[in-house]
Amino acid sequence: MNRRDLLLAMAGAPFALTACKTQSTGNIDPVVVRARPVVPLKALDPLLEDIHERTFNFFWDTAEPETGLVPDRWPHP
Repeated sequence: MNRRDLLLAMAGAPFALTACKTQSTGNIDPVVVRARPVVPLKALDPLLEDIHERTFNFFWDTAEPETGLVPDRWPHP
């Protein structure tokens, strides 16, 4: 393929792609999107609540204020 053929192929590509567009016949049902029902959250087990709170506090308390980096272990050796 020479340079001229390549340029013609590139110039004709958008027209070829638009010709492939299909037309709706009207007998296809549109997709219906329904929202999920709202489900109330159950209270977590008290042990999980405690672990959740302690984990958050570890990262909140030990992060460096300037960089946001958290140490690998606590307390520091």
